[in-house]
Formats: sequence, structure tokens, C-alpha cells
Amino acid sequence: MSPSSCSHELHSWKDLKLPLKALEHLVLVCASPPSPWRAAICLDYHRVLKILNSEERYLPTETGLLVIRAKYGMGEHGSPDEAAELLAERLATLIRRHPMLARAKLVSAVPGTSHSFSSELGRRTAEFSDMDFVGLHVKLDPIHSPTASKFLCTRRITHSGSVVLIDDVLRTGGAIDLAIDALSEAGAGEIIPICATCSVGPSARSCRGDRQAKDS
Repeated sequence: MSPSSCSHELHSWKDLKLPLKALEHLVLVCASPPSPWRAAICLDYHRVLKILNSEERYLPTETGLLVIRAKYGMGEHGSPDEAAELLAERLATLIRRHPMLARAKLVSAVPGTSHSFSSELGRRTAEFSDMDFVGLHVKLDPIHSPTASKFLCTRRITHSGSVVLIDDVLRTGGAIDLAIDALSEAGAGEIIPICATCSVGPSARSCRGDRQAKDS
């Protein structure tokens, strides 16, 4: 891994060394304005370009396959529950080994509009991290929007400590924006997104020109 040029503490090379001793690689993602977050860490990309039978194809990574198995029950090896446990263990390892994440007081999760997997992943990660979990739920506006228009926190947050926000796949970053707004309204301090996988969209970009963080 080469030292990141990003100035955010989450992407500090000295703080990434310890997590990378336990995790094969990480993907560092920076948000583009006007997102309410600046930096995130993902365990891996969801899909990567590979050559298969002389053809270029985007295929799921090993972590991406775990997300697919845990979320949809698809896959040949292991149960969805086993896949979810493994993902939560890896996210908890990142939390425990990264100084900025280890200082957090709570874990939360981006709620799904059609699937509860990300919330369940957040709860399991909180258990493995020995941290409290605070839930979010979706407030739908069926008249103006068929999808989520707002997230609401299930309780007030009465301390100013940081919150680790879990999601299964980071795509455009829009759902993370809504989750951060809800947690901030509930009283949270700094909110730090970490995700199992990412497929970087127009409102988020990989740190240092789409480079993975690799221990070398």
C-alpha cells in the first residue's frame, strides 16, 4: 500500500497499517460535495474487472460474493448466516484496529427500503465490536417518491461521541447522506461510514484515483 494523499484522519497511512495486518486490502473512498461526509472505508470493491475466456467481465469479489450470499441466499458455499457473520467479523476487526473507529461510542446502519440486511449487518458488527447499536428506519413518501425520502433514528443520542455507520454496498453515497442527516438530527457527533463493499458512483470517488489500499 502506498501512503494516501487524502488529508482525512480516517485515511491516514499510520492508522491503516494495523487494520491491514488482519485484512487483505481496503478501499478508501472520498465523498464529493455537498455530501455531509468526507471519507469512508470499504473492505473491497463489489465487482472488479476480470478476464474470463478472453473476455473482460465485471465479476464479484470474494467479499462481494459474501454480500450476495448473505443478502439474497445465493451462492454455493456456506449459509447466508455464515456469510453475514464473516462480514460482521471483518467490519468489527476494522473498527477495533483503526484508532479513529475504535474511539466511536455507537454503531448504526443504513436501513434498506426493500431489504433489512444492512441493518442486521450493523447489529452483528456492533455485537462483535462490543458497542451499542442505534437503529434507523425509513420514512416513505409514496406520493412524492417511491423510494426513501428520509431516515429517522429510533432514539435520541445523548452523547457527543462518534458513530460508525455500516452499509453493505456503497454506491452513489445517497443513502449514507440520508443516514448521516438522521443521526445528526438525533444528536450524534461525528459519523464515520464503513462498508462491506463499494461500487463507486458519481457522488463518491475512490481515494487517490481509484486505488485499493494493499499491504505490501
